[in-house]
Amino acid sequence: MMKTWNEPGSNLAEDYSYDDLYENEKSGANLLGLGGDIWDCQVNHYLGCWWKDLEERGLDQYVKVLGWDEDRWNHDGPVPDTDDVYWDDLTQEQQEAAIQICYFRELWDNVPIPEWPQRE
Repeated sequence: MMKTWNEPGSNLAEDYSYDDLYENEKSGANLLGLGGDIWDCQVNHYLGCWWKDLEERGLDQYVKVLGWDEDRWNHDGPVPDTDDVYWDDLTQEQQEAAIQICYFRELWDNVPIPEWPQRE
C-alpha cells in the first residue's frame, strides 16, 4: 500500500477515468476530495478517456503537442517519444501542454512523493 501511495501511477485504479471507477473507489476518491474533474486530470491525466472525450473537453490540443494522435490514444499504439524523456528535455510548449493535463516536473519524471520539494 505504501508503494502505491508514494509512487503516482503505480495503483491500477489510476489507469481509469473517474466514471469507470467502482462505486467504492469513487467513494474513497470523493472522501479524499478527488471528485470527477480532479480525478481525471490530477490522478489519471485523462489517460482513461477516449479521444472523442478529449476533443469534447478541448484537451486534444495538449496531448497532440505531446505527440499523441487519435489512433495512438484509442488503440494503445506506440507511445510518443515524449513519454520517455525527462521534464527538462521537453520543449517549453510541451511542458505547457503537460501542465494543462495536470503534470509538473516531479510527476512527469516519476519522482516518489516523499522526494518532492516542499511547496508553499
